[in-house]
Amino acid sequence: MPLMYAVQLAAYFRMGAANVSGKLSSIKSDKDLSIRGADYADELTSWAAYYDTLKTTPLTKEDVKRANMLIDIGVGLHGEMDKILKAQADVRDRDALWRVVEQAKHVAAETERLAPMVADTARAAFKAGDESLLADTADFVGNVTDIGLGIHELAKQTTDFIIKSTTGIVVESVNKYTEALGKLNKGLAAINLALSVTGEKGKTELDEGLRLVGISAGAFSSIGTLVGLPAHMGLYANLYLVPLTKACIAGIQRIGEYVHLQNKSWVEFTGEPGNYYVEPGGKPMWDYMQHVMKASTAGEVPVPPTAIADYFMDHEGAFEAGTKSDIPTTGTDFWVYDNRSVARSDFGKWIFPRRGQIWAMLYGSMKTGKR
Repeated sequence: MPLMYAVQLAAYFRMGAANVSGKLSSIKSDKDLSIRGADYADELTSWAAYYDTLKTTPLTKEDVKRANMLIDIGVGLHGEMDKILKAQADVRDRDALWRVVEQAKHVAAETERLAPMVADTARAAFKAGDESLLADTADFVGNVTDIGLGIHELAKQTTDFIIKSTTGIVVESVNKYTEALGKLNKGLAAINLALSVTGEKGKTELDEGLRLVGISAGAFSSIGTLVGLPAHMGLYANLYLVPLTKACIAGIQRIGEYVHLQNKSWVEFTGEPGNYYVEPGGKPMWDYMQHVMKASTAGEVPVPPTAIADYFMDHEGAFEAGTKSDIPTTGTDFWVYDNRSVARSDFGKWIFPRRGQIWAMLYGSMKTGKR
């Protein structure tokens, strides 16, 4: 419908000014274009205000000539802006894909680190006649080499894709893929840490690793719902990443249980676990619970260190369910606002009569250490 009245041209100019300003907000690299575009948007806004005052006055030939001149200027500016925006989009797309390459390499490295640990566990399970554990680790042991090579190939194929073209990808989809790879990488790193006998930490690395792997498993399983993802990325997710996450979830927890059983033997002979990472709260929790279990009265129970107090708050629901009592706390819990912490001065009175239940939750039938 042709523009006939001043108020229509005013609305058209305001829309044109808004479109130019919107594109300029995403352009940071061309100062000259930004200045010219801003001046153009201001001019359109000024003319829009002028034509608003004329309301339903019919447009004259001079008005139409002025409008066509401004439209021509706008067409040129939009051409320049679109060219820059496309270049910026290409850079953004390539950066997103390079992040996939980086995360894939990390995942492949962590997979290769995990392989010998799982193989050693399979050997121990074979010597012990543990057919159940052998079955749970079979998929991982049998396919880990192929999986590692496949994830390396994912990195290579993505690199080739970047070099050739990034046309048609949707950055948001690629970012979700990268996020899933990142979760898997962190999960595998935590699992590798958990199965190592070095270092100390105040939480169960194995559980955290499996939690992250579980999140990535869900993300990779829904890859088919993402649009604008390079075809090879979906293919490699189905061929290698999904099987890797499933194998970890099926087998690694059993490995942790196996290490826990080995820890029971360590405690029998040395008075402490050989591997703290598979135990809840790590070495700090073990040391604290030794004091609790050796105490004769609540008054002999030491005030919990920060790491221990935080662990009990992080797992408040589980501890309270297992003891059928509330952990003593200070602070406020109102709707979504919760700044509570363990009431440390009262903690000994709470944990002492429940220490048997808490020990069982943390360590099962493992004996207390020698102190």
